[in-house]
Amino acid sequence: MKKILTVLFCFIASGFVASARDYSSASRLDSIDRELADAYQRLDALDADYYRDYVWGRGRYSSIGFVLLGNTDSRARPREYSSFGFFLNQGTTYLFPRGKGFASFIKVGVDVRWVDLEITRYDPIERPLTFSSAKAPSSGSGLTRYPSELKFRRLAFLAGAFGFGPAVTIAPFSWADNGLASLKLNLYAHYQPTFGLCTYRATPCDSNGETLKNLSRGSRVNEIAYVHLVDFGVRVQWSRFSIGFEGRRGFGRFPDATYRWRPADPFPLNNDGTPYRRTFASTRLFFSCSF
Repeated sequence: MKKILTVLFCFIASGFVASARDYSSASRLDSIDRELADAYQRLDALDADYYRDYVWGRGRYSSIGFVLLGNTDSRARPREYSSFGFFLNQGTTYLFPRGKGFASFIKVGVDVRWVDLEITRYDPIERPLTFSSAKAPSSGSGLTRYPSELKFRRLAFLAGAFGFGPAVTIAPFSWADNGLASLKLNLYAHYQPTFGLCTYRATPCDSNGETLKNLSRGSRVNEIAYVHLVDFGVRVQWSRFSIGFEGRRGFGRFPDATYRWRPADPFPLNNDGTPYRRTFASTRLFFSCSF
């Protein structure tokens, strides 16, 4: 009888132990499932950060570049072509949606050009001189003293701020798990409100266009106006670095300054002394860094 009671007691005790073990295992499985779910959530968050920061970038950029082809003209004057020009700008591209984008490789948004500074030097132009009757050069030695023309060189400074326009960014290899994922093509356009300054200075020349070094250069004359500018461009970006091309077109109504080089008669620089319309056009090559 004692043996039977002992066996029953052991059987009942082992059942309690087994049930306790089963309960403990179920709890551990539930805990593991919760930890896995949390890990997947963190992984999804890291994946979103990867696409937002590594693939699509932070959107802010700084650029430096050169004016490859530029020209400026007014209605009454021949067109002038750029001999040298460079620029600096900063902006931010805001893209939507914030996730991976349409089909994981394309986003649309707006591009804000916070500041754009450009300085361009144009090829010289020549203007014949008319002397006043009281100080006209004589037919003798005076012909070698006074110039036949003035050679003008224009320097244009354009300072833009708060440009605004559409942007499209395509990342064709965003699915790749390597450096190709950050290769992107950016298309954009802006309307760029701009302050424009044209400054002139003349060099006296003889009838053959040779500089007369014994005569001083003329004083500097400035014209200032608001310029309406539109730009459009494309850049290829890898990681935080990019290269691109940009075209610009614009115009402004400038006051026509009067130039005085004694003893020649004063004359308007561009038209007839009244405000005139001056156009600007250029093609620019630039290098950018995003951060």
